[in-house]
Amino acid sequence: MVWNSQGLRIDASNSSLQQILKDVAAATGATVEGLHTDERVFGIYGPGTARDVLAKLLDGSGYNVLMIGDQGQGSPRQIVLSARGCNEIWFLDHSTTTAQATVHAGGKHGKGGDLIYRWGNPAAYKRGSDRDAQLNQQHDAEWIPEGYPGAGHVTIFNNGYNRGYTSIEEIVPPLDANDHYILEAGQAYGPEKPVWHYEAKNRTDFFSSEISGAHRLPTGCGLR
Repeated sequence: MVWNSQGLRIDASNSSLQQILKDVAAATGATVEGLHTDERVFGIYGPGTARDVLAKLLDGSGYNVLMIGDQGQGSPRQIVLSARGCNEIWFLDHSTTTAQATVHAGGKHGKGGDLIYRWGNPAAYKRGSDRDAQLNQQHDAEWIPEGYPGAGHVTIFNNGYNRGYTSIEEIVPPLDANDHYILEAGQAYGPEKPVWHYEAKNRTDFFSSEISGAHRLPTGCGLR
């Protein structure tokens, strides 16, 4: 396995999948969970972003890649999780130490292991009702990379499992002057609406009830 400025490359020749994942986690900070059975892996994956290489490696397996975004040079400073069953995305501070992550203080955002941002379903934290939910069984929340149109925004594949059609959302999480996420007293986390939204003209023509994803291309187009 190689992890450098060119990205992640995995050269597997009858290799242990579990050992590969341990090596990748140690090098990149990615967190992978799911099946605990081992299997042998053959092939070359990458070079590319850790997210893309791991997605190809784990395609068809029972594993899920939980670390999707890299918001800084070197080790990622934040982690975004797509909590599908809660209809929310969650942000965690990856600058904390192991000890800080067990409490409610510490790290760049001063919240230790607590969520530093969440979006999609205000009712989940008693800041709204079910009618305020904007996500429905979503997947693949990811930051748009630097140099791409919308860099720093977050795209989300909004499956719409319970509504029968899928959409793609692009949001701009609100930040203060210290790059901390804004939460007003008694209000839900913003934004109120996505900065960009896609759905088919005939809504039900674009529907994926399970998994799937969307990715911003350098041209500004979207791959879904």
